[in-house]
Amino acid sequence: MSGRVSPGFSGPFLSAVILALIPAAGFPETVPEPSSHDRAVQAETYVNARLVVWQQRLNLQDWKISIVMSHPSDLKPKTLGNIHWDADKKSAVIRVLDSSDYRLPFREMLEDMEFTVVHELIHLELSSLPRSEASRRDEEHAVNQIADALLKLDRKK
Repeated sequence: MSGRVSPGFSGPFLSAVILALIPAAGFPETVPEPSSHDRAVQAETYVNARLVVWQQRLNLQDWKISIVMSHPSDLKPKTLGNIHWDADKKSAVIRVLDSSDYRLPFREMLEDMEFTVVHELIHLELSSLPRSEASRRDEEHAVNQIADALLKLDRKK
């Protein structure tokens, strides 16, 4: 889906303006729906920028963390992302559902992708705690609640 854009305000310039507005003042009320290519580029740029912010806030700067945009076939059913880490190397890879697989408007998609990044970083923060299949559901619930609270606080600014 593509939205209307004023003549002369497209491509990289529009991307820079949108990405400059979002982290500084929260999400603008109206964001033009970019082309699918621009949507993908902007989404990847945005989640990587937010990764840096949340990695710092959660005191995970000593970790080397990367994001890989992924299709549903690369994720467990009914999930929007995951994280795999190597504690010895302090490295991790977060998979986030690719923008082409979202059916949400642009702004809501970015919000959801950021939620996934924060959610997975919280799992990383909790990775030293004992885990079992029995505790997995409780951990997911707690991680969702914490991520939601952190993002609500962040977006209140």
